[in-house]
Amino acid sequence: MAPSAELVRTLHVAARIVAPWLWPAPRAGPIPPLILGLVVALAALLVVLAPVAETVQRRWNGATIGAGPKKIDGLQLGSVVVFGLIYFGFLVVSSAGLTWDPEERLMAPLYVFLLVLLVAGIDSACRLLALPFGHDKLIGPMVFFLCLLWLLRPLHELRHTIRYCVRQGAGGYSAAPWQESPLVAWLRRHPLDGGVYSNVPDALYLLTGASADTTPHYYWDAAEFARRQFAAGPSYIVWFHNLRRYFLYDLRELLSRYRMEEVATFPDGRVYRFVGVGGPAVAGVYHFWCAQGEKHRYTIHKPERDRLLNKSGGTWTDGAPAFYAFPPDSPRPAGVLPVYRFASAGSDTCLYTMNEAEKTRLLEQTAGGWSLDGIAFYAWPEAGAKDLVPVHRFWSERLGQYFYTANKDEKDRLITEFSRTWTYEGIAWYAYGPEP
Repeated sequence: MAPSAELVRTLHVAARIVAPWLWPAPRAGPIPPLILGLVVALAALLVVLAPVAETVQRRWNGATIGAGPKKIDGLQLGSVVVFGLIYFGFLVVSSAGLTWDPEERLMAPLYVFLLVLLVAGIDSACRLLALPFGHDKLIGPMVFFLCLLWLLRPLHELRHTIRYCVRQGAGGYSAAPWQESPLVAWLRRHPLDGGVYSNVPDALYLLTGASADTTPHYYWDAAEFARRQFAAGPSYIVWFHNLRRYFLYDLRELLSRYRMEEVATFPDGRVYRFVGVGGPAVAGVYHFWCAQGEKHRYTIHKPERDRLLNKSGGTWTDGAPAFYAFPPDSPRPAGVLPVYRFASAGSDTCLYTMNEAEKTRLLEQTAGGWSLDGIAFYAWPEAGAKDLVPVHRFWSERLGQYFYTANKDEKDRLITEFSRTWTYEGIAWYAYGPEP
């Protein structure tokens, strides 16, 4: 994508984040980013236009004692301009090469200064409306009353939010699932004697008082991490199912890279003791869904997953592992076979197959429009190894899409409830299922 087009797309994503902040009824849908831009531009125009119009009127009517024109507050507007330039530069940098889009937490500082500009614009509008009528004392209360009506819906939502937080906790680690966690309760009764690593070390510290380090990031060498961190003494991994962090190895991926002894198991998490380095290592095959055209997409490559999650502007969603297989460029056990990926020239869809006969047929036929992208990953042709589950393949003639799932309940539901849309084609291969 060209740099200018990428910048426009990044600005659109940022505007889509900021726009709902000014809309009092989020359930009705956010205001379009274009409307946000027009509102901000109008507020800036009013701030500049009001003192100019007052000056023109004074000169037209003649100056009166004590009726000097109101000046623009340079500090207010200067702050708005500076922060606007800073965030515009931030968006330019993020669009130039970072692998993620602007997020709410990174755009939040802009909110205060955006409100300063909008309030200054409302004040300027009041001053402009007062010029032809001279009833500035009446217009001010009227605008205040309209703004109060504008805030009635947020106040209503706030009341419901407070009620929910009183019942379920204030959010974050104060919410009921964390406060009532069986895993946390067990850890309070059984402190771990040794090095502790967790996918949510901050929760571990806040809820139990135990210090912990983060489990390895997916771009780290897991074996080197074990030699450096786990060699000093007994080491434990505390894994919470309540929160997924995409920059870490999944639990299933850690279980393939390390030999670990299970210490405790609970519905919301598990505790393992590190025994040694394992392998070969599996990786998640991530499923993405696009509402436009009801398209499905799969990838085993984490950088591609991150790009789809963070740089597609919300076009591709989900990103959860559908199953686990062996990457094409990594060591793999004996008995696995390649799963080939074919792309369709006529539509944005892919076909995955382990069947060599089907692969040959797709390569020989010219009418289908399928081109071989190479080996996507390696999987098992039969259910011989422990914990393997079948991966089922579906085809939709109406959507022109293939769909793959290792979830038996999902497979049964598609067959019984959506047979008009999806045709079951059987077991495509065997792989490791979602995290235990």
